[in-house]
Amino acid sequence: MTRTALLVEDNTAIAMVIRSALEDEGFLVEACISVAGRDGALAAGQFDVMLTDVMLADGDGIETLGAVRAAWPQMPVIILSAQNTLDTAVRATSGGAFEYFPKPFDLDELVKAACQAAASHSDLGEEEADPGEGLPLIGRSQP
Repeated sequence: MTRTALLVEDNTAIAMVIRSALEDEGFLVEACISVAGRDGALAAGQFDVMLTDVMLADGDGIETLGAVRAAWPQMPVIILSAQNTLDTAVRATSGGAFEYFPKPFDLDELVKAACQAAASHSDLGEEEADPGEGLPLIGRSQP
């Protein structure tokens, strides 16, 4: 099964490195550079995980996290930030982020977190399926 990731990062060099690393792990990656681009991508498709920068040209990734969590409550969100402050970390986690990575981050750790997030998303999807679906039970009973 192919995993999908939405990458919202306005720094082209960082986006290229993250995209390449995620694709090496088998992700299909859609990238955009703004809150508006993110919203358009989310409206058009479903993603197993979203990685987003905090400071974008048209908005704050954490301030808009609530709207994303409300519309797509099961999609894990990983926050990336050059603002390496306690306040930013608290805002990210209290906003419902799956993980918070201050820049510069360890790329291997970021990819590992994205894999874990995507796995948790697919596990949630399986839990929502009919629990009896696919069970090989055959029985007889009195009417």
